[in-house]
Amino acid sequence: MKKDIVFTLPAEALEGATEVVLLGDFNNWVPGKEFELKGQKDGSFKTVVKLEEGETYHYRFLLNKGKWVNDYKAQQYTTVAGLYIENCVITVSESA
Repeated sequence: MKKDIVFTLPAEALEGATEVVLLGDFNNWVPGKEFELKGQKDGSFKTVVKLEEGETYHYRFLLNKGKWVNDYKAQQYTTVAGLYIENCVITVSESA
């Protein structure tokens, strides 16, 4: 079963960016299939993605089609071998 998961990037992470998209395992990291985050009144950006319960996904945010940033509130981070970066990791909890 899929569950709505909210992804938010706070204003202080934007570094002046006006466009924020979310890429990850859930869309095979494919540009053109990303999830666009919408600006909020508090300056943050937010989107909701339906993800499968019990699954674990890696993801990151892409600012203005050029700079990658991580989720400040990710459940955990994992190093990507050979790339010297860390991906954010989320495991979607199962409903009771």
